[in-house]
Amino acid sequence: AGLGTEADLMLTYAVSPEMSISCGYSQMFGTETLKVLKGGDNEKVQNWTWVMLSFNPTFFKSEK
Repeated sequence: AGLGTEADLMLTYAVSPEMSISCGYSQMFGTETLKVLKGGDNEKVQNWTWVMLSFNPTFFKSEK
């Protein structure tokens, strides 16, 4: 048996060609196996959100 199932939702917005903002939401649905291995209560809500800023500059550009 598996430890559980995770559902994820992610959105990304390009602010510019070099910069983007991403945010997400995750929900974990733990199984009885997860409870046996890790302890705790697998019936409780296990979710989280996150935000990430990505910056990818071009330092050098070469034309052939």
